Amino acid sequence: MLKIYTIIVTFNGMEWIEKNIQSLIISSIKTKIIIIDNGSSDGTQHAIKKYSEIQFIQSEENLGFGKANNLGIKLALEQGADYVFLLNQDAWIEKNTLSELVKTAELDSSFGVISPIHLNGSGSGLDKLFSHCIAPSIHNMDHFYFSDVVLDKVKDFYQVPFINAAAWLLPKKTIEKVGFFDKLFYHYGEDVNYCQRVNYHDLKIIFVPVAKIYHDREIREINLKNDTDILTRKLKIELANVNEPKSKILARFKYLKNSFLLSSLKDTLKFRSFKSNFKLYKFIANNKKNILDSYECNRKTDN
Repeated sequence: MLKIYTIIVTFNGMEWIEKNIQSLIISSIKTKIIIIDNGSSDGTQHAIKKYSEIQFIQSEENLGFGKANNLGIKLALEQGADYVFLLNQDAWIEKNTLSELVKTAELDSSFGVISPIHLNGSGSGLDKLFSHCIAPSIHNMDHFYFSDVVLDKVKDFYQVPFINAAAWLLPKKTIEKVGFFDKLFYHYGEDVNYCQRVNYHDLKIIFVPVAKIYHDREIREINLKNDTDILTRKLKIELANVNEPKSKILARFKYLKNSFLLSSLKDTLKFRSFKSNFKLYKFIANNKKNILDSYECNRKTDN
């Protein structure tokens, strides 16, 4: 019998945690649940501890998304997991969601990430970010999911280059080949980086139309500190992309370092604030080694 483990990272998730856990308990295919709490202050931990069957890890600090998930994934593998299902705290599944994902995963060993359809919390439409992920025009893909929906001839699955990690089924072989979430990313960007690596290792990222989750986040905005933080995250994603040749990555480092330094000097000469551009210059200079180390490590055949 296949061993399926669900990993949930929580942080002040009282609003959703009961619905989240209950949806897994009544799943048509059984899953063991591991929850890592990132230091909630709203009582989330107490709600989880009511379930004796859940393996609960209380972190003394906020580890972020990737590092906390890595703890759960490692524990699941140590206990013999065949599949690891990553599910956001603000999401819940339908009764047949996991069984349909596993059934599809068993069809082809090249399926590296298997995801359901992501609906919004009310079920009245697609989750906004997910709708972007599966739009062929954005990714220059040849699949015709939306056309197939209109013509009532939806296929069993569709391949895309990226799906956000609100609900991922990862076969054990994917983790063995691709590795864990990269420590470069604290929160946001780690799923993009992971999908880059999945693609690099010639594994497929697919979504399964018959399987669905509900992701309740449509009224919340992503909270990032400022534009500079957004840009540094994008730079890490770009510069750690294992699908690009190293020569291109090195040339990009050189260009960005010179460009941000020159912009800082121009700002100074024109009596404008140079802090943003100089911060980006320092980011490139100070993080080059860590990013290149990550790039080299993730280009290995196996981690």
